[in-house]
Amino acid sequence: MRREIIQSLQNTLFIIGASATGALSGGLACHLGMRLMFLEPRGENFGGALIWLACIIGGAAAASFISFVLAVKWLEKRENRRWSGAIWLSLFVGLVLGLEIGNYMFSRMHLPIRWCATGLLMASTSMGAGTLVNMTLQNKACTER
Repeated sequence: MRREIIQSLQNTLFIIGASATGALSGGLACHLGMRLMFLEPRGENFGGALIWLACIIGGAAAASFISFVLAVKWLEKRENRRWSGAIWLSLFVGLVLGLEIGNYMFSRMHLPIRWCATGLLMASTSMGAGTLVNMTLQNKACTER
């Protein structure tokens, strides 16, 4: 019973982290792509800002959906193991790091947008830290054989 609960928690965290990473990278890619093609909208160009924002949100949503589907397929194919203490610790460190970076980067935004952006950043940094530690542990286990 306890094993199934932990396994479900791990799978849920993996899917949330993958979706957040996809949303963050998709939104950033659309923003940078549009900056390469166009000038950023200024204060008097309110219509251009709405189109700019709609493209960023659309890119984030599309990338998040693709990441979600790929994460579910990944979990279906692979045999799931329990995460070690180092992976859980790195997830926590990633959450704290994402919170601090988010508070620094998004300090000028309105609160609801700031919370959403910081939450995406927290999930993404947590996923990255956990993945990095997991790959390091797997590489260490392969070299010891």
